[in-house]
Amino acid sequence: MAECISIEKLVTNLSQAQKTQTPLSKPFAVLLISGSFNPIHKRIIQVLEIARQFANEKYEIVAGYISPFSNEYVNEAYPDEAIPFQNRLQMIQTAIEEESWIEINQWESLNSRHSADCNLIITRLSELLNKNNKIKEFLNEKQLKIIYVCGSDLPLKNNSKEQLKNLENFELIIVERYFKEKNTNWKNKCIEYLSDLYKDKWENFENNISYIEQNENNPDITISATKIRQKEKNWEQMCNPKVTEYIKKNKILEFNS
Repeated sequence: MAECISIEKLVTNLSQAQKTQTPLSKPFAVLLISGSFNPIHKRIIQVLEIARQFANEKYEIVAGYISPFSNEYVNEAYPDEAIPFQNRLQMIQTAIEEESWIEINQWESLNSRHSADCNLIITRLSELLNKNNKIKEFLNEKQLKIIYVCGSDLPLKNNSKEQLKNLENFELIIVERYFKEKNTNWKNKCIEYLSDLYKDKWENFENNISYIEQNENNPDITISATKIRQKEKNWEQMCNPKVTEYIKKNKILEFNS
């Protein structure tokens, strides 16, 4: 457990939340976001925070987990611009060091996988957390719910089918995301893709999906790892300042030099 997943912040938050729990209190839940994080940027943290604010209406969100993909997956997805896992991990750790509720799940990273399977990542995280004795102390024999979070760009990617299949038994929060101009039809596009993917299971699954529209005035909404790797104008401001410092010090973007 200690080798692949951090629980210190989760246990602290569960301990604090339990002090005010009553039979009518909201159930505990954890958010999960996965990706290459090649590299991680401000927008990832923002998406988690936006999802937490939304989900807190129904649940007590006690942690958010960032789950980076394996080297095998990233090397295939970005053959000329892949950042090694240890560098990606260090940047994530740096980006969340001042966050009191965000942890890292390394399970996916430490398993040599050439594909991304959200069902497997969610299921494994649920098993790791719900079977942990420290965590079970606070759950009163209940299950800690895992809610998967992603940007609206994920369902619209050509290669997202394998990643998004078999999620009908989980809750999903899709946060609007775009890189240039706002697509006013993004929600309908997501529904169109997912309903076609899930077919006869869609009627049940659609009730488990929430869509969050973004404020167009947010200057960070168009941030992407691609823009950072390509060193677009002001790329340094797209990351946590300490992450930017790490990138420069370790010449992480040297493949573009």
